[in-house]
Amino acid sequence: MANINLDNTPDTWAKEAVDWAVKNNILHGDENGNYKLHENCTRQEMLVFIDRLYKLIK
Repeated sequence: MANINLDNTPDTWAKEAVDWAVKNNILHGDENGNYKLHENCTRQEMLVFIDRLYKLIK
């Protein structure tokens, strides 16, 4: 198995929001469990987040 560096540690100011999003199944990791917190987000990824949030509050 390859050595995988996970980007799952949020900055202090974002920790509460990241924890909430993970707990509520809005933020999922990739196949390796990597949230990629410090990478750019595509429009497709943003739409998936919005869809998951909509289903949560619906």
